[in-house]
Amino acid sequence: MRQAHYRVVMHGNPPLEVRVMGGMEADGRRPFHGLPWTALVGATAVPAVCDAKPGVITHLELGVVQPHGLVRP
Repeated sequence: MRQAHYRVVMHGNPPLEVRVMGGMEADGRRPFHGLPWTALVGATAVPAVCDAKPGVITHLELGVVQPHGLVRP
């Protein structure tokens, strides 16, 4: 069975790949199917973070990050 997850691939030196998915219970169930979608805003914030000035930034500097694919214009 395929598990819902987010996959973020960063092409760079070194290249990185991150997968976010719900954890597994001791009996093998994955009861909280909404957990992968909590990464949506973080994943869609990557372009805004890359475009930001170097240094430490917070959500105040980034502004509201629109989750791509779930919000219609």
